[in-house]
Amino acid sequence: MKSSEGGREPARHKSPQRSLPTLYDQIKAFFTTCAQELLKEGDQKGAARLAKASTHWLRHTHASHAIAGGMPIEVAQQNLGHASLATTTVYVKTEGPKPAILHFGGLRPVCSSTALLR
Repeated sequence: MKSSEGGREPARHKSPQRSLPTLYDQIKAFFTTCAQELLKEGDQKGAARLAKASTHWLRHTHASHAIAGGMPIEVAQQNLGHASLATTTVYVKTEGPKPAILHFGGLRPVCSSTALLR
């Protein structure tokens, strides 16, 4: 490039590219850490499920639980960015809500959010 005086402009130095992990990478790392913890506790089935978990699975799980918990389907549609309500209805389950005690009773967290900071 030439400057207005006819000389060359000084070379612009590019800042070194940084390889920052994406949110996807961080979530996958968290799932992997949790899966390893489950393996240590002998839960091979749970570890395998978490090792395969993805951000899409997390999105689907959130929508399913939110709708089951009473979120209006139109709100879920907006949150998920679906153009068609028909797309959102795949998250609607026909079985009634189960008491939280059946889902969480006696269970303790395997991983803490601090695993993301490692």
